[in-house]
Amino acid sequence: ADGDVAYSVTVSVVSGDADYMALAAVSFGLTNENDDAASFSVSEPSSTATSEAGGSATFSVVLGSEPFSEVVFNVVSSDENEGAVDPATVTFTPQDWNEAQAVVVTGVDDSLADGDVAYSVTVSVVSGDADYMALAAVSLGFTNENDDSASFSVSEPSSTATSEAGGSATFSVVLGSEPFSEVVFNVVSSDE
Repeated sequence: ADGDVAYSVTVSVVSGDADYMALAAVSFGLTNENDDAASFSVSEPSSTATSEAGGSATFSVVLGSEPFSEVVFNVVSSDENEGAVDPATVTFTPQDWNEAQAVVVTGVDDSLADGDVAYSVTVSVVSGDADYMALAAVSLGFTNENDDSASFSVSEPSSTATSEAGGSATFSVVLGSEPFSEVVFNVVSSDE
């Protein structure tokens, strides 16, 4: 992507004939019109869904023309609690500009029953060739599929009998997922 380049052509005589050797050289200018533009492409992801169980998706990034210098992209998740990217930077050089580089997006597990959560991954140029720096970022949409649900469990009591003399039984209550706010349980005996 070097733009249009002006150059000149000179025609001069190289001969053993003295009459021709005495003729002046002729020069004229031409322009080599560039047909390359700074660009990059991001492939469609292998899936738009990731999962809290570790499900992932892959896409690739490649330049559209040879840069003058190294071009560095940042790859950023809009919600790192739902989707993680690897690698977080992708670098191209004038030597490897046309070799696609893969990015893996992996769902992140949390303990919240938060349902399926949408997030995006953005690929943007952060340094390098000035023509590439002017390019707009590209964002891809993903959904991290939830694997948690609101639930609780009660353990078996330590004893199935209590006594009027103060004998007791103990049990525990455990939540199945992290709540968004305080959860209160009422514990009521049928014979108070």
